[in-house]
Amino acid sequence: QSSSPAAKAANRFPTMSFRPETALVAPESGPQFSFPFPPYDIQLDLMRSLYTVVERGQVGIFESPTGTGKSLTLTCGVLSWLRDHEALVERELGERIEALRGEIGRLERETAGAVDWISGQFETIGIKKQLGELRGVKDLRDEYYKRLDELREKRVEFKKRFRKKTEENLLESDGKIDVENSNDDFLVEESDDDEDVGAEEEERLRYQPVQVIFCSRTHSQLSQVVNEVRRTEFGKQIRLTMIASRQNLCINQEVRKLKTNTLVNERCLEMQKNSGKATCKDEDGNVSKKRKVGSSAQKCPFYNREAIEELKNNSLFEVQDIEELVSFAKQEKACPYYASRAAVGDTQLLMVPYQNLLHRKTREQTGLDIKNAVIIIDEAHNLLDTISSIHSQEVSLECLQQARLQLTAYKKQYFQRFSTKNLLKINQLLFIATRLCKMLEVAPGADSRMIQTHELMTEGDFFNLNLQEIVQFAEKSRIAQKVHGFAQSVPQSVLLAGEKKRPAPQEAKNKSVALKSFLKQLEKDAADKGKKKPTEREVDESENQNPEVKREPVVNTIRPLLAFIESLAESFDDGRVLLTYNGTDPKRASMKYLLLNPGARFGDILSSCRSIILAGGTMHPIDELTEQLFKDCADRVQIRSYRHVVPADAVLPLAIGKGPSGKELLFNYANRQNKELLNELTSVL
Repeated sequence: QSSSPAAKAANRFPTMSFRPETALVAPESGPQFSFPFPPYDIQLDLMRSLYTVVERGQVGIFESPTGTGKSLTLTCGVLSWLRDHEALVERELGERIEALRGEIGRLERETAGAVDWISGQFETIGIKKQLGELRGVKDLRDEYYKRLDELREKRVEFKKRFRKKTEENLLESDGKIDVENSNDDFLVEESDDDEDVGAEEEERLRYQPVQVIFCSRTHSQLSQVVNEVRRTEFGKQIRLTMIASRQNLCINQEVRKLKTNTLVNERCLEMQKNSGKATCKDEDGNVSKKRKVGSSAQKCPFYNREAIEELKNNSLFEVQDIEELVSFAKQEKACPYYASRAAVGDTQLLMVPYQNLLHRKTREQTGLDIKNAVIIIDEAHNLLDTISSIHSQEVSLECLQQARLQLTAYKKQYFQRFSTKNLLKINQLLFIATRLCKMLEVAPGADSRMIQTHELMTEGDFFNLNLQEIVQFAEKSRIAQKVHGFAQSVPQSVLLAGEKKRPAPQEAKNKSVALKSFLKQLEKDAADKGKKKPTEREVDESENQNPEVKREPVVNTIRPLLAFIESLAESFDDGRVLLTYNGTDPKRASMKYLLLNPGARFGDILSSCRSIILAGGTMHPIDELTEQLFKDCADRVQIRSYRHVVPADAVLPLAIGKGPSGKELLFNYANRQNKELLNELTSVL
């Protein structure tokens, strides 16, 4: 997925913050926490403990049973600290600046007629340096809040001229695009590993206030927390943003009809760029028709910078859940997906799913800056399994074969136009895909085997390739998207034309032969540079011979390959690779990277943020959690466990399988919107 401009800026520009020397003390009562009603003793104790843990920059593990108002307690506790912290920053920053000014004046008066004026001047210079740094922080802070005030004013003006719009007008747009040579659409651009991506923009310092990042498993759980925040005084003043996937936020019906998240992502990115061909797909991603388009062609009508900026400003100062954001975005014809990401840098309370926080690349693409942030992970009882699952990558033999097929045809099509560096990286990527295919094509006799990552690279004869450089090249050149777009734009015959008849793999093969064949292939490619490539007209004529035949969907197989390669580039001790073979259907053979050390992926979060709060109904066994994630900072960990707020004599446990009308009470995911089942439950109560 591509990063938004705001996300790129957040990751590129250096930040400056201020940490007060005065320690905050937790409030004593519920009203001081802006709790909407009198809290139970355990709720008040949890809020006070959380407040203290965050203030001291510690790690808190809080166990509170389901039904004890945990979400409301967590948000009131952390937002109370954030409110008090920002007030303390403003007060102490001003006091320290005034104190330094007074100290400089005193020293200048004392050294004016002193004999040892050199020592006095030296001390004065040091204090002036401190004063300059604090003034710089104050100026950046004032600039930051001035900009927020301007955004508030723009939102007020926007609200005044806002008129209700109907969904019938959604497709009205002047989003015309310029048609360029379609042969250039999928060409990998020149990539310079030493080039600073943001060199054209002047780097500047910006003020970074403390941000609270609230993380939970599902969007519905996050929406529940948002509704809890609304019930408090913070709901009227907090800047809150929810982050969700394109599947949850996209309002373009052409994209929403696609069934999988991968197809939605690919189609969204495809509609953002100018293209000389418009590819129409059904809900399975099948190419139903393709046509040449002129200047009247449309890109996504909701990808409008000005409208997105206005939607961002409105959502930033009004607490909204996903449904409300999507509804307002439809009225304004603005993309809520990119609007929410544009608001990340200015929000105080950021609601994100697990993936957006725990996966480094996704975190960077979203624009999350976890430096000095307060992170709350709700439902954290499965945190270890979640981290391992997110960072485990699987790729099948069929996927690898398709990746090899697409890369081969892609290289053949654009061979004459690649730079030497790009051709080298594409050849390396193709070489790795080929070697991984051969490892799965030859079954060793067992159904599966587990090996270390360096053993896989040795068997595959690509241990001498720099995998990090290949991954970086793929990110900068966006080769996964370009190869996928190319594979969609040409008939299957073009892809198959690039695949040569391959001899059966030999088990007793010299390990050096693969490397030699790779070098010979480079020489052969250079010699074949003058060969004729199929023209676009020939491709179109070949495709139009059978216009009634439905094109099979082309899956993006380069992304899984790159994700697997990226996993191999991590530390060898952190994971293993499981190779699974299938005698009846060889294409279903696969290799899966399994992360065995979740702490290695959690370490960068732990070292960057101010404080981490893990909360859940059942956090035991806590020893396993602390050993794997916090063994290097055990002194920072604070553990609190609370009993249920409901007294035992107020609980009557009953097991009821059917309602009064005999309807079975089956509360699973499929029945969550079943009104008849909810009516039956109401009758039971």
